[in-house]
Amino acid sequence: DHILPIPAPLDLSLYPLITYQSPSDLSQNAGDGPVGVAEMRIVFDCLARDYATARRLAQALKTILNSYSGVLPDSESTRVYLAESANLADHWEDGSEIYCTSFHALITYGD
Repeated sequence: DHILPIPAPLDLSLYPLITYQSPSDLSQNAGDGPVGVAEMRIVFDCLARDYATARRLAQALKTILNSYSGVLPDSESTRVYLAESANLADHWEDGSEIYCTSFHALITYGD
């Protein structure tokens, strides 16, 4: 029920939840300039108080986004050509008592 931009809230009653960020967004260029296509990496951190829930959230995102194409639902013009899985990784931070499974997606879209 909770998908938020980073940072994750400190209130543990909101968990499990997913945060997202985009560490890269690169336009593709040809010799004469932009070609109208870009690739964005989005990192989704699936956070929960137990490992199984964090992993299950990440696997669900991977299933939904892998091979997605189409016009984004909240946009009339953003065309996604391809979404693909780039990485799935588990993390644990001793002080937080929160499990994290990160899912990295590469989204190729019309720029």
